[in-house]
Amino acid sequence: MKVLGNSNCILHIISNMLKMQNAKLLDHGSRVGYLVAKMLEAKGLSEKEVLEGYLIGLLHDVGAYKTEEIDKLIQFETKNVCEHSIYGYLILELSEIMADKAEIILHHHTPWNKINGLSADKKELANLIFLADRVEIYVRSKQEPIDIEMLKKHQFYSDENLELFIKADQKYDLQKRLMDGSFINDTEKYLYRAEFSKDELKKWIRMAALLIDFRSESTVTHTITMVSASVAIAKKMGLSRQQLDEVYTGAYIHDLGKIAIPLEILEKPGKLTFDEMEVMKTHILLTGNIIRGHVSDNVYKIAMRHHEKVNGRGYPYGIEDEEMTLAEKIVAVADIYSALSGKRSYKDKFDKEKIISIMEQLAEQSHNDKDVIQVLVDNFDEISNYVEQECAEILNNYLRLKERYLKLHEIFSICA
Repeated sequence: MKVLGNSNCILHIISNMLKMQNAKLLDHGSRVGYLVAKMLEAKGLSEKEVLEGYLIGLLHDVGAYKTEEIDKLIQFETKNVCEHSIYGYLILELSEIMADKAEIILHHHTPWNKINGLSADKKELANLIFLADRVEIYVRSKQEPIDIEMLKKHQFYSDENLELFIKADQKYDLQKRLMDGSFINDTEKYLYRAEFSKDELKKWIRMAALLIDFRSESTVTHTITMVSASVAIAKKMGLSRQQLDEVYTGAYIHDLGKIAIPLEILEKPGKLTFDEMEVMKTHILLTGNIIRGHVSDNVYKIAMRHHEKVNGRGYPYGIEDEEMTLAEKIVAVADIYSALSGKRSYKDKFDKEKIISIMEQLAEQSHNDKDVIQVLVDNFDEISNYVEQECAEILNNYLRLKERYLKLHEIFSICA
C-alpha cells in the first residue's frame, strides 16, 4: 500500500501549494519549464534530462514565495531581483531536492558573461532558464511573439542558446502554444512521467514542508519536531512499517495549508483574536484541498485530523475517540508536544516539567488519547533526545541560512 497515489503525486501537491499562494507565479513557472524542456528536446537530450529541465524550470522562482519580489517578477524589465534566486537556491539545497541543480537556480537571472564557477552544462541551463523566463513574460504580457533582435540587444544570453530557442520555436511553435494555452498538454505529460524512489519522495515531502517554514521563521522546527515525535511514539506503540510510513507522511504534510494563511496571523506575537483563530483553523481544510486525491486515505485522515480531540471538541470535524485511529491520535499528541517544546512568536519553549503537566491535564480532560500521552510521558527523555537529534541538522542549517543569504546577496547583488 502506498502513502501517495503515485510517486509523481508529490509534484501535484507542491503545485497545488504554490498555486494556492500565488497562481500567477505558478503558471509562470509551468510555462518556463515548458520552454526549457522543449528547447532541451530540440537539442536531442534524453527524456530524463528533458524532465529535469522541466522541473528546474517549474521551480525556478520557488524562492519568491518567501520574498516580496512576486509582483516585480511579472514584469519583463526587472532589475535587482536576486533575493528569490538566493532563497530558491537555499531551499533546494536544504531540502536536498535536485541539490546538484541548486546553483542553476542561483544564477537564473545572471547574464551569460557574468556567470562564473559553474560547469558548462549548468551554466547553459541557468542561461536557458533566464531566456525562457524573459520570453514567457513578454509573450504573456504582449500576446505576441518576442522580437529576437531585442533579445540579442540585451546581450544576456549566449548565441548558442538564442539559436536553440529559434530552432525549438520553429519546430514546436512554442510561442503560439503559450498564447493559445495548448502547451498545457505537454506540461501534464512531464508531471506524469516523473518517478521517484522512496528516498527521493521523502526529500520532496520535506521540501513541501520547508516551503511553509521558509515563510515563517517561528515555525521552522515545528514540522520536523512533530514528525520525529510522531514516529518515536508510534514505534513505542508497536505500529507496523506501513503505519510508520503513513504517520511520517501525514505528519510532514499536516500543515501545508498554512501557505495560504497571512503571515501577520502565523507570526502574531500574542494570542489570536477570535476572528484570527477562525482564519488559522482554515489551514486544515486548505491542506485537504492541496493533498486530496494525491495521498492514501489513511495519510489524508492523519493530516486532516491532527486538531481533533477524543472528546469531540476538536476541529474541523468534531469527531470523537472511536472515529480516530491510533495513528491519528499519535500525530495529534505529537502536534501539541511540538507546540509546547518549541519557541513560537508568542512564547518561549516550555521545560520538561511544564510540558508533562500540560499533557497530563489534556489526558485527564479527555482532550487527547490517554494511552498515547502516557507513552510520551513514560518515555519523555528518550523521545525528546530522539527529536533533538533529528532536528539538529536541519536547525543548524536554518540558523546558518541568514548568514549564507547575506554573503550570497553581497556576491550576487547585481542581477538582470
